Amino acid sequence: MNLRIKKYNKNLIDISIIDEVVKFNNLNDISLDIGSGEGEFITELAIKIQKIFIGVEIK
Repeated sequence: MNLRIKKYNKNLIDISIIDEVVKFNNLNDISLDIGSGEGEFITELAIKIQKIFIGVEIK
């Protein structure tokens, strides 16, 4: 991972692996962020409020 969010690596998971997604206790409490750029803002927000965010950026 060559992005600036590499420092958050311990907080990130690969959601293409379905087993990782189903580990979440409350799937109703997931927010989707479309256009999350490199992901720094959404990662900081998720850490601060302890909520699950899925960030999507299409380039």
